[in-house]
Amino acid sequence: MGDNAGYIALAHGLLTDGAYLEAFDPERMKHTKYPPVFPGLLAVMIALGARTWGALKLAAAIPTVFAVGMTYLWAERRVGAWPAFAIGVLLTVSSGGRLLQSLGSVRSAVSRVDDAGARVVRAIGSGYTDG
Repeated sequence: MGDNAGYIALAHGLLTDGAYLEAFDPERMKHTKYPPVFPGLLAVMIALGARTWGALKLAAAIPTVFAVGMTYLWAERRVGAWPAFAIGVLLTVSSGGRLLQSLGSVRSAVSRVDDAGARVVRAIGSGYTDG
């Protein structure tokens, strides 16, 4: 379980104590390892009734879907629908830890595109940009 249990414990602390503490540490120390955004989102979901691991996993899926959708809309204005769709698919299959890095690569590649589409997909697919 690792980090999952840690995030759930932090969310529990936010809900029960109203503080960002190590909920199950006898010394009740302030938590300093993770920022409170994700545990805060988990706390909101728990307060709204989420009780299963599957429901809590939505806390990670929702921001990812939002980021992919916003990237698609941004890329569509610059390179057209099909290349933007390809970019969205690439972001969807990228690992969660690399999403921001992938977004930066997409922005860099799209900003250098003269011909809409072919050059973007080639640059992202090969991991570098021409030019």
